[in-house]
Amino acid sequence: MEAAAAERWIMEGVYGQLVNMVLFRVTVLIWLDLPEEECIANAQRRGIQGGGSETRFQDLLKWIAEYRARKNNWNSFEAHAKLFDAYPGPKLRPRNRPEIATYLDAVSAQGGN
Repeated sequence: MEAAAAERWIMEGVYGQLVNMVLFRVTVLIWLDLPEEECIANAQRRGIQGGGSETRFQDLLKWIAEYRARKNNWNSFEAHAKLFDAYPGPKLRPRNRPEIATYLDAVSAQGGN
């Protein structure tokens, strides 16, 4: 993973498998643990993207809604919680937009570090 070799990077994604590939390089692990209702509303505001279809969009909304009930190794609430809990380094788990904003304000005040 060439991007992980860079001095600074941010990896966004829902798949724990990707995090596992670069976990040895992580300096801060941040889990944006927002309610599914908010994530669904965000997806609905964005709408269908990248040439997707209405069927695929509805599948995405269903996938988001089932996040906490899903049972698998990589993209479930349970898997993310295990990964987050096991990470020994600095970590943050904002659960709403004000907590995210507070964190971003602190990072900005530090000059982005």
